[in-house]
Amino acid sequence: MKEKESQALLEVWEWKERAYQEVAQLPTPLALDKRLRDSLQTVARLGLTMNDVITTPSVINNVIK
Repeated sequence: MKEKESQALLEVWEWKERAYQEVAQLPTPLALDKRLRDSLQTVARLGLTMNDVITTPSVINNVIK
């Protein structure tokens, strides 16, 4: 029996699909560049530094895997 997906998970899937559609037509290097630029803008908008992001436990755990 399949459990119902949570609303939060559905929202993440929708967000990921929109993010993909933004770069779907771009060559891979340009798509990666856009994603990196968007990430850096988000970090700056939140008043964080890259060190804050890199030392976040969830980021560290994903890098180790």
